[in-house]
Amino acid sequence: MNTEVKPHQCFKNWHESSQAMETDIIVQGFLEAESTHGLRYIYMIGDGDSSVYPQLQEQIPVWGKSINKKLECANHTCKCLRANLEKLVAEKPHLKGKGKLTKLNRVRLTTAVRCAIKKRSSENDSKQLKKDIINSIYHILGFHDKCSNFCTKKIEKENIESVEQLTNENGDNDYFNEIIDEQYEFWKLPSHLEMENSRNALKKQCQKAEITEVVRDVQVFLNRIANKSDRLIGNFTTNLCESWMSIRAKFDGGKVVNRCGRGSWHARCFGGALRKNLGEEWSVRTFKHVTKEQGGQYFFEAVHRQTKKNYASAKYQAKPESKSLRRKRKFQNLKENTCKKAKINYGSNLDDSPDVPADQLKIVCDQFYECQILKTDTEIIDIEKKNH
Repeated sequence: MNTEVKPHQCFKNWHESSQAMETDIIVQGFLEAESTHGLRYIYMIGDGDSSVYPQLQEQIPVWGKSINKKLECANHTCKCLRANLEKLVAEKPHLKGKGKLTKLNRVRLTTAVRCAIKKRSSENDSKQLKKDIINSIYHILGFHDKCSNFCTKKIEKENIESVEQLTNENGDNDYFNEIIDEQYEFWKLPSHLEMENSRNALKKQCQKAEITEVVRDVQVFLNRIANKSDRLIGNFTTNLCESWMSIRAKFDGGKVVNRCGRGSWHARCFGGALRKNLGEEWSVRTFKHVTKEQGGQYFFEAVHRQTKKNYASAKYQAKPESKSLRRKRKFQNLKENTCKKAKINYGSNLDDSPDVPADQLKIVCDQFYECQILKTDTEIIDIEKKNH
């Protein structure tokens, strides 16, 4: 209109991807923390799937490098593990099936890691937490030899072994074993059943090879989490931030609708805060406080209907069948944004773990070579067959 722009607070100030917005907002907050509040941060609780931490160290002058420790959110760490497991079975469908990475086992593995973090945080033992995380895949697959003392299966096994030991001391067990061996020699199995047994043995051997592959692939993800055990030992979460984000998203529609044009987004943020602090009648109380008058009849009726609706919803969610339905949702495959720009700004593949010390580097390289690279002649032939 060929007129000068009046001084105003412009809300339309973003033209990049929505995933990059999180990093930009937090970096801006850190930049203004010292000038506005006189604060410098040393620790930061972050989710495991964002690029905020490296951006803070790069963009904040003088004291950005002082943010020397990132504390991992335990919930986000387990969420990333579940997402990686879903990608693994999508890329290698033969790892699914009974005794391997079924949907139940994927959920159980994630739960085992989360429980280990919670258990060891009360003891403040990061070394034991690292062992528990690495051992969780063996625990889920039924191998409890290296499990911790709070594993119920290991306790049951120890009790059974103690009973068997007492039986052996009495001498009864050896006697029965001799009888069984004699009967086996007398009633030797026919040849066709022997062939069936050999086929079963071969099948078990193949299953064992597949389980070895499951352990090898999953161990890569678990090692990555175990290396962050000193960051996870505090059992920190971003639940407060996530709770506020869910409330705010209900008021502004999340990222679906652009409300940044005329300050509508800020107003809706204030509305979400009032709803959280004042309860369901926040609009009535706010209207009375601002106008010094009572609201109209239809205003009160609308609030009353919404209150009844919320009460009915809470009552339904408390039912056992509703809780069972929510549990089933955990078995659904996770989805993610596959946009190239989104992956750059907000990706689960980013790993900000500290570098391995020089004296331990060779040990880690040798372990990786033995677990991931070194193959037997039979495995090499199988790989060649699959690729041709």
